[in-house]
Amino acid sequence: MKFSKYNMVVDIDGGILLYNLSNAKCVKIYKKEELNKFITLLKSKKLDSNDEMIQALYKRGYVVDDDVNEYEEVKKLINNHYQKSERQLKIMLYVTEQCNFRCTYCFQKHLNKQFSIENWDALYKYIEKNLKKGSYDSVTFAFFGGEPLLEVDKIINFLDRLTVLKELYPNIIFSHRMTTNGYLLTPDVYDKLVERDVLNYQITIDGFADTHDKTRPLVNGKGTWEKIIENFKYINSKNDKVYIITRVNISSVNMDKLESFIDWFLQNFNSKKFNLDLNSVSKFTDLVDDELIPNWESCAMQDLSKSTVQKTGADLSRCGFLSMACHCAALGFFAISVDGKIIKCEEATTDNYDEIGYLSKDGDFIFDSELIKGWQEGFETEDCPDCIIYPLCAGRSCPQNKLYNPNTREECRYKDKTNPVDIIVKDFLRNAYYSNSIK
Repeated sequence: MKFSKYNMVVDIDGGILLYNLSNAKCVKIYKKEELNKFITLLKSKKLDSNDEMIQALYKRGYVVDDDVNEYEEVKKLINNHYQKSERQLKIMLYVTEQCNFRCTYCFQKHLNKQFSIENWDALYKYIEKNLKKGSYDSVTFAFFGGEPLLEVDKIINFLDRLTVLKELYPNIIFSHRMTTNGYLLTPDVYDKLVERDVLNYQITIDGFADTHDKTRPLVNGKGTWEKIIENFKYINSKNDKVYIITRVNISSVNMDKLESFIDWFLQNFNSKKFNLDLNSVSKFTDLVDDELIPNWESCAMQDLSKSTVQKTGADLSRCGFLSMACHCAALGFFAISVDGKIIKCEEATTDNYDEIGYLSKDGDFIFDSELIKGWQEGFETEDCPDCIIYPLCAGRSCPQNKLYNPNTREECRYKDKTNPVDIIVKDFLRNAYYSNSIK
């Protein structure tokens, strides 16, 4: 017998948290006698199968048989899951490049380009043909922009057409999401979208009105906070299955007042429907003002991080635990630009990246076989078999970097000395435990 290579030991107050990254089993060891014995067992060269603690750890997968190749077992499970993703169609659709906001940190150019009627028709044909062939078990659209609600009539018309297919194929799961600034998500629009299976939203609020309106004004410069909060109050009153990721972009403008905003938000909005997601403003392009980017190493940011975790369970890490395995690697994921070009990563929308294909007017995805192969083949390095966090990413952390920035993959993120992933994972687990996300 041997200890699993995917065990992670995390120090917590009065003991340790033992977490297995391959099976997500978690146990707290805090009694002094048990803690001392566990530490002794960790140092043992040979484990006694008759030992009571070893038997308990074996049942939960923290201890495995000597002949078990955990890497191969995990790899098989992940590859099976990866192959199944081909039957889960997930399309991020850029319906417009225009926006009614002019956020001070936005990296988009706000061109007057929209997804054409011809492309909407072609996309419907694609769904219709492939459901008839039995290609997919689920269909999910993520409506994006610009501001997608500028094209709300076209979106609703498209969803109405999908409703016909939903009735024809009752075993197919339809579920949609939207990234919107929330200003146009009025009660009437909200009800129409929810009725048509748009149940998940990401909406950004940068603190109270005095900070939010500085970074997220309308095109004419007027504030937007009051209107968004009015819409939020209506959403909060509804007894439905909608889930809102409320993104807060941390910048030099709102850092000082963020804690009080979090307190206010948690008191006024249902935490089961509204989930706070805090992120730092990043310099995606030269359009982002350097002065807005907060200093991650500052004491103020560290204090804010600790306080936020205690109140919301949200992780402020720049990496983000669940983002290690990129959804872009899934076989059924595609992003479609306003002009019908197909890409495999929503961030690869600039001229620096190649589209992997295009949407034809006949309703087909026409791919460049060599380009799409690059996104779909394995992303592992020679270090993966011995890496403790392999179950979290399977080498699929960023296929975009693999293809376009290969120098960044000379050493995987687990070995990043400036931002060690094992430390980030331990911090996440510790924070999750204290916020009762895991027990």
